[in-house]
Amino acid sequence: MVDASACNHRLRVPWRVPDVLDGGLGGYNSSPEESRLPDLRALKLAHKVASHPWVYDKIQSAVGVSQVYATLAPHLLSTPDNALVLDIEWEKLQCFRGKLPHGQAIWGDATRLPIAAGGVDLAICMFVAHHLNDDFLPAMLSEVDRPLQPGGRVILVDPVLDDERAAGRMLWKLDRGSFPRTASNLRRIMEQRFAFEHWDEFAVWHGYVLGIGRKRQ
Repeated sequence: MVDASACNHRLRVPWRVPDVLDGGLGGYNSSPEESRLPDLRALKLAHKVASHPWVYDKIQSAVGVSQVYATLAPHLLSTPDNALVLDIEWEKLQCFRGKLPHGQAIWGDATRLPIAAGGVDLAICMFVAHHLNDDFLPAMLSEVDRPLQPGGRVILVDPVLDDERAAGRMLWKLDRGSFPRTASNLRRIMEQRFAFEHWDEFAVWHGYVLGIGRKRQ
C-alpha cells in the first residue's frame, strides 16, 4: 500500500488533539452546558477508559465491528507487506504493534500525512470521518488524495447517522465521535474529491457505509 521510500519519519507530532476533533465532551449532540453536567463528565472518563487497547477491542467486538471487517474483506486482495497504519492516538498504535511487532506505524494527523506524493496505491479510512468537522473532513480527503498514485484507490468505512435505528441513536450518545453524518451526506463529500467506483450501505447495530473511490486523472 505504501512505498517505504515515500515516508517521511521526521514527523510533526501533535502535542494535543486539535479542537476540531470531537469538540463535544459528551459525544454527539451535547452542548457546552450539557458537557459540564456530572453524568457527561463521567462519560468523558468512560471515553478515556475506552481508549485503552484491551477495552477498545472488547467494545469493538460488542458492537459487531468484526462484521464490518467481513464486509470490507472482499475489496482487499490481500494484506500487503508494505501496509502502514497511521493514528492520532498513541494507545491504538501500541495495541497494533503489540499484535504485529514488525508492523509499520506512524503517530500522526490524517490532515498532514508524512508521505510523499505518489507513494500510495490504496488508502483505507476506517472510522475516521465522524471525528472530523465539516472543514476538516474535506481537508482529510484532500490530503489522502495527495499521495495516491495515478489510479490509486481510497476506501472509506464509517458509521452513519440514521434516526430510524434506535440502537444507532443510543450508540451515538456514547460514541466519542461528535460529527456523525447521514449516508447521503458522506457520499456527497466523498464524490467531490474522488471518482466513485462502489457504494454500499449496511447495518449491524449502527448503520454503516463503505465507499470506494479512485484518484481522478
